[in-house]
Amino acid sequence: VEKIDDLSIRILFDKPTPYWSDAFVGTVGMVIPKHLFAAYTGAKSREAPQNLAPVGTGPYRFLEFRPGDIVRGERNPNYHLPNRPYFDSVEMKGGGDAVSAARAVLQTGEYDYAWNLLVEDEVLKRLETGGKGRIEREACVLRDEALRAVHRIGRGPAGAAVDVVLDRLAIDQQAHRVA
Repeated sequence: VEKIDDLSIRILFDKPTPYWSDAFVGTVGMVIPKHLFAAYTGAKSREAPQNLAPVGTGPYRFLEFRPGDIVRGERNPNYHLPNRPYFDSVEMKGGGDAVSAARAVLQTGEYDYAWNLLVEDEVLKRLETGGKGRIEREACVLRDEALRAVHRIGRGPAGAAVDVVLDRLAIDQQAHRVA
């Protein structure tokens, strides 16, 4: 790593490195502010107050985070794209079960969007009659990844057996609905 100035670095690799950014983002790795986390290394890392009050340059600033319950954020006035994000605030609800999430969108209107509702069609149709939301089908990345994995497995004699027992149409029609 070579420092260019107070706000810039250059990273050089010894060999071609696809996915070079993995070490710096998401769940694989992160760049975190030393002045906030230096006192919380090793066994003390779970005690850092900033674990529940993340900092960053994204479109929203965190207001509240309760693990397994809720994340609330407000628009970041310093976001790098003009006139973005489009919403003044966001609130994401976690925990609970899929039917309760569907009910919060379709019947009570408490939330605007629920993703990955693994709920039986009959239950979703009944909830949809509440009039607050509607079911939309989406070509879900997870479902597509699962189908690709099955396709990779499905070469040669084993693939022929998988094709006999796999109902791709049923997977497409039933898996991963969005409300």
